[in-house]
Formats: sequence, structure tokens, C-alpha cells
Amino acid sequence: MNEEERREEQQEPMEPPAPQPEQGPVLMRQALEAERKALDEEKAAFAAQRLEDAVGRELASRGLPTAFARFLTGQDEAQALEQVELFEALFRESLAQAVTERMRGACVPKEPARSRSYSRESLRGMSRREINDHWEEITRALAR
Repeated sequence: MNEEERREEQQEPMEPPAPQPEQGPVLMRQALEAERKALDEEKAAFAAQRLEDAVGRELASRGLPTAFARFLTGQDEAQALEQVELFEALFRESLAQAVTERMRGACVPKEPARSRSYSRESLRGMSRREINDHWEEITRALAR
């Protein structure tokens, strides 16, 4: 590669030249409209980014995760604020419910089984089926 080729590669790519007046008013109007459209898109993207940043700051000030900012960004600040307020209420409710469930445990404890006391007299009033159904409890109670 010679010196001139290296210089050409290092130079930034040139933008297409603006249409000259001799190219006609139609071409100039098209170029102007395309430029205006690109500028409007850039403005809209910048405004959306600013709104998202504002929503993130609002979430942070309320102690909420800022990662949700992009989901809560509305069309304007008023709509975004409404969404943040709704999100805060739902988030806090959901968090409270999750904490309550966790504190409660995976399974709710059952009432402890009450051991029935068996005596020879209570056995006389029981049917054979009842005695067979509770045989282990009866033998433990009588062994004491």
C-alpha cells in the first residue's frame, strides 16, 4: 500500500454533496424534506431518552427499581407519572404479598394430632372396626 492509499483510508467518508441549485427545485425540496425528517426523528429519540431518564429518577426517588423506567415511559410526563404511580402501588402490593407468603412458609402447619386416651372401659364401647383402625394408638396408650 502506498502513502496516498493510506491517507485515503484514514480520512472520514465524505457526505454526499448537497444538491446544487442547478439540479432543480424538486431535488432540493426532496433533500430538504429528507433532512427535516431525519432531524425530527433525532429530536423524537432525544425527547424519549430524556423522558426515560426522568422516569428513572422518579423511580429512584420512590425507592423502586430503575430498570423498569423504559417500560413506564409514556407519551409525555403526565402519562409517565400516572404509570409510575400505578406501578408503585402494584409493586408494593406484590412485594408485600410475596413477603407474607415467604414468612408463612411453604406449607401451613396443620393442627397437631390430638392423642386420644384409651382405657379398657372406652374399648368396651368401641366396635371391632374402630379398634382395628386405631390399633397402634391403643397399644401405645395401654403400654404407658
